[in-house]
Amino acid sequence: ILNSTGFERRFNISTLNENGDMKGHTKAKSKNYNEYVSSELPPRPDISTCQNSYNRKLIIDYIKFVNKNGGKVFGSFPTTFESNLTDNQSQSFECIKNLYDENNGYFINLKNKSMYKKFNFYDTTYHLNEEAQILHSQKISKYLKNHNFIDKTKHNTNDQHH
Repeated sequence: ILNSTGFERRFNISTLNENGDMKGHTKAKSKNYNEYVSSELPPRPDISTCQNSYNRKLIIDYIKFVNKNGGKVFGSFPTTFESNLTDNQSQSFECIKNLYDENNGYFINLKNKSMYKKFNFYDTTYHLNEEAQILHSQKISKYLKNHNFIDKTKHNTNDQHH
């Protein structure tokens, strides 16, 4: 119905790659959203979402399920705007990291806490443009290799930036 009215979705099956990731969301194409992204404040994680919440229970249950079935769960901070962290935010970040560590999960703790300058985002607070997402993925891969989660002889990344 939407197609018949001329409505164009920002993404659909043709804008996704084989892994389900959006493709074509380049830095050049993000110019349409620069004003909006520039006006957004960095998200402010709240310690209460990590302590005794339903989300916390879901993550713990998921880690237990995956571990019981022979898998590994890796967590990380969401990609978001670079900013100075308040004490509450630092406590939230530490709480999220500990959630994985205390429940036999694994936490990918990049030096930049997955925070990037605003020009690296496509259209929202959490959506990196394609170039920045590739760089972020390289950082994740390098972290996994350096912590012996990936066979170093089978993968190659060029993450020189932390």
